[in-house]
Amino acid sequence: MPLAKIHVLEGRYDDRRLGNVSKAVQDALISILKIPSDDFFQIIHVFPRNRFLHTPSFLGMKYSDDFIVLELAFISGRPKETRLALLKELNARIVAGAGISPDDLMIQLSEGSGENFSFGHGLAQRAFISQGAELRHTHGQDQTTATAAIGGRKEKSTSNSSKGENHVERSQTLKD
Repeated sequence: MPLAKIHVLEGRYDDRRLGNVSKAVQDALISILKIPSDDFFQIIHVFPRNRFLHTPSFLGMKYSDDFIVLELAFISGRPKETRLALLKELNARIVAGAGISPDDLMIQLSEGSGENFSFGHGLAQRAFISQGAELRHTHGQDQTTATAAIGGRKEKSTSNSSKGENHVERSQTLKD
């Protein structure tokens, strides 16, 4: 469920180049986070120079007008090693796809618990993902089964999604 926000300077990226950046981001997410290919949410912001401000260098990096700021928000629970591998993969793919210096990509990863994300209807369809849920992708359907402590009791929820529709099919209270 990653949400990618790609920020660039106006006049530096035409549609083809932005498409290459977009594809590089999605391909890295699929490769490292193992998300399904239809899990695709991106916002591309193109800013005039007076709205895209940054230092010319920081921590030994030198930034040009090709500088990209990439923000990725996703549900928490992935190990540190996976997040570090994602940073490397994003940099490699975006640098190659956009033809930029490895210095010209700043990435911010932000994690949030599943109950902080809604894909519609005001429901938190992935509320249990970050609480040790198991996610399986089979025949075009995501099935999530999770057990979590809620209000002093344990609950097990199973939800299925097909064609982008998510709903809870079964929830039961479990005994210790």
